[in-house]
Amino acid sequence: MKFDVESSQVDDVFSNLGKINNLSYLSLKYLLWNQDTIQSFSKALLKNKELNTLVISINGSYFNQNPQISSDQLSVFGINLANCFKLTDINISFGFNWDGCEMTLVNFASHLSNSNISSLTFSLGLSNFPQINQILLPGLGQNFAKCKNLKILKVDFGGPINENRENRIDKNGAYLFFSSIANSKSLTTLKIDLSHNFIGCNSTDAYDFIQSLSQSNIKNLDLNLQHNRLNSINQLPKSINKLKKLQVLKLVIGEYYQHYIDDDEVGRCYTNFYKTNKLVYFSFKSTCY
Repeated sequence: MKFDVESSQVDDVFSNLGKINNLSYLSLKYLLWNQDTIQSFSKALLKNKELNTLVISINGSYFNQNPQISSDQLSVFGINLANCFKLTDINISFGFNWDGCEMTLVNFASHLSNSNISSLTFSLGLSNFPQINQILLPGLGQNFAKCKNLKILKVDFGGPINENRENRIDKNGAYLFFSSIANSKSLTTLKIDLSHNFIGCNSTDAYDFIQSLSQSNIKNLDLNLQHNRLNSINQLPKSINKLKKLQVLKLVIGEYYQHYIDDDEVGRCYTNFYKTNKLVYFSFKSTCY
């Protein structure tokens, strides 16, 4: 049975979820999360023994309303997710109002490592994370890598379009996440949106964060590097070619005029990828302007 809920006032839904027989798919778009609603929903999850797909957006307490969602309550929610033994597909977005809650999200992700999920879609949303590179990215990467059945990981770490925004992902943060993910034994598909961040690479820089996947089992890589102040992509093909098991590559690059990538360089990059015999499928999109 499939159940879609899109509302800002669905208190009765939580109490009735456990009464729905054979609920296998649940999509929940609920705006007014607080400690009461997250607790009610967390308990209701355990009553749905057949649930295998969950699509959910969890914003922080709406406009800082009280009572706030606590780290402990979000952890309990993660524990209950792991105890839904037939749950194999999770799509979760932390929309907004999680500013400075790096460890809260890392602790939540740690419980997913005990689950049976094979497909995880995870979005950080638009909150402000001052320690995104030092704490959040390595913590998430380590916990995702521990998910023993995880085969497909789709993460949205795209930053806001506003060029003045700080606390973006840098090269070191990207490396810490990728190198952690590389430890997964089961992961074969990685789709990651890193657009609108501050990774930055010049003509001599190796893309170390990509090379860190060289020993992984990833066969399918979908990577969005738009608007990351990539002044050069000379080393990009060489770095990606180090992924020994890669068969499918989808790559998007593009910069604003302040950090424009030379057309000839884009052409050489495309040619080098095209010559890679081990790729079964290759898609390269350049949006430099």
